[in-house]
Amino acid sequence: MSMGGDPTWVGKKPLRKLGGMSDALYITLDLGFLIPPPPSSTQEEDLQKLSTTRGDMSDNLIRVLRELTIAQRKITDLHVELQGRKDNKNVAYLTHVGEMEKEDQIIGNNYCHIKRCYSE
Repeated sequence: MSMGGDPTWVGKKPLRKLGGMSDALYITLDLGFLIPPPPSSTQEEDLQKLSTTRGDMSDNLIRVLRELTIAQRKITDLHVELQGRKDNKNVAYLTHVGEMEKEDQIIGNNYCHIKRCYSE
């Protein structure tokens, strides 16, 4: 994807990758899920007991993480595409910028809805 001839982008990486697992883990902490450190060999039995008693919670956490990660990736993809279309006038006529912004907002609202549903 061309950045519209902007010389400041040449040879530079984006500041930070959006929509990664670290963002998803941060959101799960906000929602109240506890993420334990990796188990040591002495904690194997405790982990097995914990997994049998909290299996439903773990399944919900995994499902929420997957949904959040998918939503974040879609938002990031749309944001990158939208920025590229704004910067490159030659491609902007193919899809109206307003449509992209609307779709970005819809996915953002869905993401907030998912976050709200699982915070209760």
